[in-house]
Amino acid sequence: MASSCNKLNTDFAATCDSIKRVGGAGSFIYACNLKDIASYTVDATSKDIETIVMEASATLYKIEGRKAKNSGSIELQKGDSINTWMQKLNIVFYSHSSLLNTKIENYAEAEDLVFFVPDHGGYITVWGLDVNSGSVSDPWGGLTAESGLMETGTEINGRKPMAITFSGELRNTERYFNIDTTPTYTANIAYLEALL
Repeated sequence: MASSCNKLNTDFAATCDSIKRVGGAGSFIYACNLKDIASYTVDATSKDIETIVMEASATLYKIEGRKAKNSGSIELQKGDSINTWMQKLNIVFYSHSSLLNTKIENYAEAEDLVFFVPDHGGYITVWGLDVNSGSVSDPWGGLTAESGLMETGTEINGRKPMAITFSGELRNTERYFNIDTTPTYTANIAYLEALL
C-alpha cells in the first residue's frame, strides 16, 4: 500500500472569468522592502491579501515605464520535503541620466523586495510575499535581483533599457490584492497610491 503525506483535498472548477482572464503586467509596479511591511491581512475565504500596513515612515515606491514591457513567471520547484515556487519578475527600467541610473542600481542592490503588479485585466498581484511562512505580523519572503541587462547598438533604435529579473523561492504562487470582497481596480490602486 502506498503512503502519502499530501493528499488531494479540493475540487477545481475554473470559472469563465478564470478562463477569459487577460494578462500582461501594467506599465507601473509598486515595490517595497519586505522588512518595511509591519503586517498584512488575508481574507479567510478568497485568500486575497486585503491590507498592507507599513512600518512607521516606510512607504511603497512606484516604478513607471511602458506597457507590454514588464513580465513574470512562476515555476514549481519539486522538493523532497515540500514543493516551492520560484517567482521571477522581469521589470524594465528606462533611464536617460546618471541620477536615474543610480536609482536602478539601488533596486539591483536591494534585497527581499515585495511587488504589487497591476495588469491589463484589472487585477493586482503580489509577488515576493510568502503567506505560507512567517506570519501576518512577521512577513517572510522577498525577491532579489538575480540578473540585469542594458544594451546599446549602432542603430538609432539600438538602445535597450535596463531589464532586471527579481527572483525568490517561496512556498506559494503570487497572491491577489483586493481591499474588500467586491473590490474595484480603481479602489485597489487608490489604496496602494496612499501608501506612496
